[in-house]
Amino acid sequence: MAKLTRQGIEDYLKVHASINLSGEDLRGLDLNNCQLNNANLQGVNLSGVNLSKANLSGANLSGATLIGANLSKTDMIGANLSKTDMNGTKLSKANLSKANLSGADLYMADLRGAKLRGVNLHNANLRNAVIDMTTLIENKWRLIWQIVTQGGQDRDLSEADLSLANLHMANLRGADLRGANFGMTNLYRADLRGADLRGANLIGADLRGANLRGANLHGTSVNTTELEKANPLYPLYKTFDGADEGCAVGVIRGVLLGGLLGVCVGMSTSANTGCSIMIVGGIVGGVAGAIYKFKFA
Repeated sequence: MAKLTRQGIEDYLKVHASINLSGEDLRGLDLNNCQLNNANLQGVNLSGVNLSKANLSGANLSGATLIGANLSKTDMIGANLSKTDMNGTKLSKANLSKANLSGADLYMADLRGAKLRGVNLHNANLRNAVIDMTTLIENKWRLIWQIVTQGGQDRDLSEADLSLANLHMANLRGADLRGANFGMTNLYRADLRGADLRGANLIGADLRGANLRGANLHGTSVNTTELEKANPLYPLYKTFDGADEGCAVGVIRGVLLGGLLGVCVGMSTSANTGCSIMIVGGIVGGVAGAIYKFKFA
């Protein structure tokens, strides 16, 4: 098939209301000011394409590759940009109002002066995107951008709405997250060490590989199965509300090991001696757990 050209696209649009370019490779084309409203551009490779001041309102670009493309001052009102790769894309002063950017990768995308009112940014990657005071974006998503770009360590984020966000590998160590809403949020490999999560909502959150060492989970709404993906030891100490993880696990291990030794000794000496060894084992285990906590947490 012959490579598509701007002229060929414009000639087609002279007699058709819209165009289907699904799956095409349009890399390097100059399509500035092109009228592509309601076009089907699903899965199209638009890397490096100049689409500045083009009309893409209502267009379907889901799954498209837009790495390094120029979409400055482009009209994308109501466009479907879900799961697009917009790494380093120029979107300055673009109108993305009511567009669907769910699951989009906006890493290092330039969003200065862009209009993002009513945009669906569920699970979108905003890490290191260029956003400033001229970017019209809801406070919720500006906060999420700040967390993934600047970090959220020790921040007061109590009662914050962080639902449906992409906080993959976010630094939330020691943050005040009391009552925060993490419903359906991507917290894969997030650092939540020492965070205060009392009363937080973690229902449906992706906690795979998340570090919850020392976090306060008292009163947290969370699926136990998901929590176990973050910390396999959780079932062993979940009844120790507010207790230190290292101490709790140390006590359990100490009692188990001390009990085993106590049974063996009790069989050869007396039951009282075996019981004493079990208690001592628990104390020693707790101390060892505390030492582990302060040394490695």
